[in-house]
Amino acid sequence: MGGLWPIVVRSLRARPLRTALTAIAVALGVAAVLGVQLTLSGLDRQATQAQQNRAGRSDLDVRAVKGPGLNFAELDMVRGLQGVAEAQPFLEKPVNARSDPNAVNAPTVEVVGMVGGEVALRPLRVIAGRLPSDDSTFDIAIDEALTTTLQSPGSSRPLRVGDDIRLTTETGPDRFHVVGIAAGTTGGLAFTRSSVYVIDRAARGPFQLGLRVPLVGVRVSSGFDVSTVAAEVRAALGADVITADPRAGSDEPLRDQRSMLLLLAALSVIIGAGVTANSVAVSAYERRREIGLLRAAGASNRQVFQLFLAEAAVPAVGGAVVGIGAGVVLGTVLINRFASSDLPTPSVSPGALQLVAAVLAGAGAAVIASLLPALAVRRVSPMVALRAVAVTGRERAPRVFGYAIPVLLGLFAVGALVNRTEWVVVGTAALLLAVALSLPLLGPLLLRGAGVLVSPLVSHAEVASANLARRRNRTAITAAGLVVSIASATAIAVLTSGAFNAGDRWINQLFAGDLIVTSAATQRDAIADAILHTDGVTSVTTVRYLAATVSSTPLSLAAIDPAAHAQSGALDIVKGDRATALTALSETPSVLVPEQMANAFNWTTSSKLSIVIGGGQPLPLSVAGIVAHS
Repeated sequence: MGGLWPIVVRSLRARPLRTALTAIAVALGVAAVLGVQLTLSGLDRQATQAQQNRAGRSDLDVRAVKGPGLNFAELDMVRGLQGVAEAQPFLEKPVNARSDPNAVNAPTVEVVGMVGGEVALRPLRVIAGRLPSDDSTFDIAIDEALTTTLQSPGSSRPLRVGDDIRLTTETGPDRFHVVGIAAGTTGGLAFTRSSVYVIDRAARGPFQLGLRVPLVGVRVSSGFDVSTVAAEVRAALGADVITADPRAGSDEPLRDQRSMLLLLAALSVIIGAGVTANSVAVSAYERRREIGLLRAAGASNRQVFQLFLAEAAVPAVGGAVVGIGAGVVLGTVLINRFASSDLPTPSVSPGALQLVAAVLAGAGAAVIASLLPALAVRRVSPMVALRAVAVTGRERAPRVFGYAIPVLLGLFAVGALVNRTEWVVVGTAALLLAVALSLPLLGPLLLRGAGVLVSPLVSHAEVASANLARRRNRTAITAAGLVVSIASATAIAVLTSGAFNAGDRWINQLFAGDLIVTSAATQRDAIADAILHTDGVTSVTTVRYLAATVSSTPLSLAAIDPAAHAQSGALDIVKGDRATALTALSETPSVLVPEQMANAFNWTTSSKLSIVIGGGQPLPLSVAGIVAHS
């Protein structure tokens, strides 16, 4: 091989544009693979950090499923269990709040008790001022959202540190001093909602009437298993509580876009491989007499094969080096685009395995793709290669293509049926490869048909199509590149549009109506009536939540109006007839269950459940339908 290197270098230097295009195609493939790897790993790290922040110091959450929540005797019972190092309750109470003492209407806010700057072991984040001091029961911190909600009527200035507001206590509307503005806990606003924070002594003092403990954050002692402590909690408190891992249950970042990103990387690799194979095939055709001279001078079939393989490997390796740098830049851009602004942006630091995987995927695919034209050159005899005029015989499609196409189509079918990202990517790549391999077989027929169609407009179209059909293999390589490129652009456009449409459809079908009004406390029907009489409101439907035990599992139920959902088209029922399910919901004891829950409990539309509410008698229920979300 050492004596062939001058020929390799001379050939690449003689065709700089083709060499550069091959290197660029490989670089794009390597950059796409590395960029996607860096993006997914970086966002996974950020998701893990978000889970840790959301849990705070809590290893186990004990949630009450009975209406009043846990009492302090049950809290002491949890603290006394073996393996419990610390148990901090989530103290809450809905109260009326107003900044103007003469205001008639007072919105309802949630007073939350804190211990040492934490709520159920979640640290409270302060963006202005400070937290209430431990020696004052009238110092408060408020969530940032309440600074505008509680501002005085007619005032354009939101509340700020130093202002006073009135909160309803057991003695009436008392004045409290705002010493801090908070951004919720590390558990997120969904954990605390828009709240007013007071010290634990104030929560158990002025606000003790109606104070609830819906959740207890538990820190497990070192050396104890969380699942064992959770079992002890459930055994001690029975069906009144459920336990949950606060670090579990967060959605995988880029879950909907992951397939699109992986497919983009796979298509980039395929394009780079196709360009490299086409470059080797064209080079072999142009240099057939040079090949003949080499063979006549004593070069073996193996040396000729190594020559063309080296000519493919050199730009592939050069493109891989450039692709690594481009991949780091691409990963940085994607991470900054998709990363959450609430958390520190993950660092872009490619690991050794990521670099090796990107190089093997991009450069390796290009070298492997060049094997076919290099093997074809190896089989050319010296006498045929030395002819002054190229052989005019028709090329034949390799038989192995005919055997490989059904296998590739089978992989595509598996990818279409199996709901896993990896199989979707494999199936898509298999489909594109099957189309590319079928072009030498179907190309002549398609080319002749195209020639007949275009001949009225172009006089030599039929002759040109016949010449292309005669060189079916070389023509197929060029056509395969076009097919993959167009398919890539089309697939990305369809996936992007589908992701946006799916998101819009999901949001539009979540609730019946155009506007959602929520409250931290359960409201009376009079509130719904008041909203109904607001200008521009034509109808109102309520959603009420209650805790229950369904087939021995504590769950939360939502009570809805089936007629309102039937008219609006809300709730996407994926199993069971929609009209029949909603009719059954209004006329018989039945429920609609989310698809994820149905899969977890193996529920179907023929399942029979038993529900117990508030310690009453079991009530039989039927699953009327399964919804995609709830």
